[in-house]
Parts: sequence; C-alpha cells; structure tokens
Amino acid sequence: MKIAVIGGGGKISSAVIYEMLDTVKDIPLSFALYGRNDKKISDTLTISKRFAGENAAVYREKELDDALRGADVVFYCATYGCEDCGNYRSMGIANGAYIMSIGEKMTSLCPDAHLAVLTNPPDIPLAAVKMRFGIDKLIGLCNAPIFNRRVTASFLGCGEDDIVMHEIGVNHEYWFYEITKDGEDIYDLLREKMVKEYSTDKIRSETKGYLGEFHKDFPEWSLGFNNNVKLMELCGFMPGPVGGSNRYKGLPVVLKDMWAIATRPTAADFEELLDPDLTNEQIKKKAARCAAGIPTYAARVLASLARNDGKEHHVLALNNGALPGYPDDVLLQMSCGISRDGIRRPDLSKIDEYIMGVLSSRITQNHLMARALADGNEMLMRRALLCYPERVECHEVEDFLAHHKSVEPFIQLD
Repeated sequence: MKIAVIGGGGKISSAVIYEMLDTVKDIPLSFALYGRNDKKISDTLTISKRFAGENAAVYREKELDDALRGADVVFYCATYGCEDCGNYRSMGIANGAYIMSIGEKMTSLCPDAHLAVLTNPPDIPLAAVKMRFGIDKLIGLCNAPIFNRRVTASFLGCGEDDIVMHEIGVNHEYWFYEITKDGEDIYDLLREKMVKEYSTDKIRSETKGYLGEFHKDFPEWSLGFNNNVKLMELCGFMPGPVGGSNRYKGLPVVLKDMWAIATRPTAADFEELLDPDLTNEQIKKKAARCAAGIPTYAARVLASLARNDGKEHHVLALNNGALPGYPDDVLLQMSCGISRDGIRRPDLSKIDEYIMGVLSSRITQNHLMARALADGNEMLMRRALLCYPERVECHEVEDFLAHHKSVEPFIQLD
C-alpha cells in the first residue's frame, strides 16, 4: 500500500510513520514524503530506517504530483494556513485552499485513493472536496473522543478498552449518545455517580498502569473534564471535547488554565530522536506525545485501511444517510468501522432531541462553509457566519473575508 504523506517532515506525520512501520509489518507499505523542510524530511528518513523492515520503504518525492501518483492513501498533515493555493481560496478556513488543490490532483493521479486529513478543521475541507470533485473516500482524523474515554475509564477504575463510547457531532463538538461497559449500558450510572464523586485529584492519585502514566504526562485532561461533568449534570449527556466546547460559558474550569499545564514535544525534543542510543520504543514514546498521542491514534486508523480489518475508530466521515434529515455530504464525528472496502456507519436514527437540537446549527454551519469553500462563494460564507449572529457584528459581515484572514473566532472550527 502506497501512502502519500503531505507534510512529510512534520512532528505528527513522522510519528505516525514510525508507529506504522513498527506495528504493521505483515503488509507491504511505502511512504512517499512530500514537504517543504529539507532538514526535517531528512531526519524523518534517517529515523524511519530504524523501523522499516523488509516490507517497508520510506522515501522523499520533491514533486507533489510524484508523491500522489498511484497512492492508495493520501495522508494530509501539513500546516499551510489560510493562504490561497492555485485556483482556490481558503475562504478563511485553515488549509482549505491547499486541501482543495490536493483533491483536484487526486482525481487524475490517484482517483481511487482514500484522503485522510489531520488538521483543524478536517471536516469542512473534506466535505468541500466531496462537493467539488465527487471524492468520497474521506476520513477526518480527530482523537478528541479518546480523552473522554480515558478519563471515564480512570474514574471507573477499568481499562480503556472495557468501555465503548459512541458519539455524534462535528470536529471538536460532539455528544455521547451511548456509553457501555462489558456490553451493558452505564450512562445512568455515570449520570449519578460521576456528578457526585468526580475529582481531578482522585483521578491523578488513584489511577494506575498506563492510564496513570497518561494522567501524569497529560494532567490537562483530568482538570478539563470537570466541565464535561458539569454539562452532564445540567443536561444529562456527556459532551466532548474534554474541557467542553467554546460555546459554553461559566463552566468550572477556564480553558486557558487547562492548556497552561499542557506540554507537547518541541523541535529540540525531535532533534533528540536522532540519538543512536535511544531504543525504538523510546523514540516512539517521545514522538507520540504530539497532541497527547494523536500519532498512535492516526496510525491505527491508517492500519485499518492497510489491513482492511473494519475496526471501529472515532473519525469524521461523510454522513451518507447515517443521521436522518441532514445532507449526505456533510462530515460528522462518529464511531465507524474503517476498511478499504468502505466505512461502516453507526445507526443514528434515535439520537436524543437535545443532542440533535444543540448540534443542528453547527452541522448546518459546517455544510454552508464547505459549500462556500468548494464554490468560492462569499455569500454562503456570510450565511455561515450568521448562523451564530451573536458572534459577529452584522456590519462586519459584508466584505468579511477582505478584513479577516480567518473565520475564527467568529466561527468555531477548533
């Protein structure tokens, strides 16, 4: 399987490559790296040699077309900002124009490939690619629901894999409609027990094993989860992401305090990965700290494509009728079975009225933004802005994109 990696020298994309090379040894893999930073790509190639077995190849392509040609998967993990690209405008959406240009090239260079995007936001540009080019093998990568599951498992004193949590929403704003443990519904238990007993200190001091290490390395999640507990107390459902959406005001934890205690790998940390005395496990552990473990998550999703195994993952995928009453070409955050043969979507026909109500305008707003990006249509972007008129002054909406590089913070994307 050929994977074209756009942003091939980045911290996250490099960590994904190391993880896949180490864990997917039963299937021939080739990674074609494309990126702007010669030094970073060179470092990635050097470290990859330590992991690559007989079935794997990692190499650089200096031309984007060569990286894309014949790819089975296009993994986009680059940071090109809100600049225009070719014939496309970003319309104030980070990476929007560049992902559109990738989509156009894919129609001729790798028309059967899957496009997996790990940016913020992934769902809007991917929906625009579907609208403009008809590409429907699309996966938005976001590991945010995993943090809900890890904190919940820590609270219950069980393993992460002992509980199953199914969500519906958009990028970084979703709600869990089903939570089970060993096949039994535990939502009512959590509504009663978690609201009364949740404690950040208790999570940090009493959680053992790898989850205990997780909370030691990433203390922000157990702190931010107080907001999720509060919202569950108020409305009866657990939201995501951990810390809550920016739409909600007056919650116990201020988000800036949550992120003030978060640490992530630096460029200097990645330079240390070249140390020949490091073991492969040490390299993976250091690299996987990006975005609190997102490389491991992304590698597992891509591994499901490689193995065609249909395993369930938290992803953003085209609705395609899963959520009745909403467009097929809007991407939704949900738990799906992933394989090359297709995406297995959950049954979303009985989602609670509250969840549907609170998400409705966000889903509509995302759909409008995607259409605006696909068509370069400023009127549609104005309509998207005015889905939440309290966020933007009406006099600013006219010629908005001429005065603002990004639609954030007027529209919540991250």
